[in-house]
Amino acid sequence: MAVSGFVGGDLQNGSTNDGRLLLQFTVGSMQLLNYICTFIIKSILILFEMKISGRHIGEMLKEAREQRQLTQEQLAQKVGKKRSYISKVETDYGNNIKLQTLKEIVEKGFDGTVKINLEL
Repeated sequence: MAVSGFVGGDLQNGSTNDGRLLLQFTVGSMQLLNYICTFIIKSILILFEMKISGRHIGEMLKEAREQRQLTQEQLAQKVGKKRSYISKVETDYGNNIKLQTLKEIVEKGFDGTVKINLEL
């Protein structure tokens, strides 16, 4: 299956009239398409700076823990992690946390849910 497309302008010799190149590629299998989509999504997640309302994820987790009057040790036990890991998440590591780990901490540690809203 061939996939091609361009945005704006008339097609002239493989480019648009505003200088943008025509993108054209052939997808030989669904595996390649899945690989490309996965790569793009991972790239977006890597570039996505995890800040919400100007606060870092780690700060938000620490605030939630303190509001529930839990120690780092108590939260670690609920989540199945070491206290030192919770400490790292709340400080320098918090912005590099995997979404799966964030989900586990929020669900197991706080009986909550993670909701992500991307506005593009």
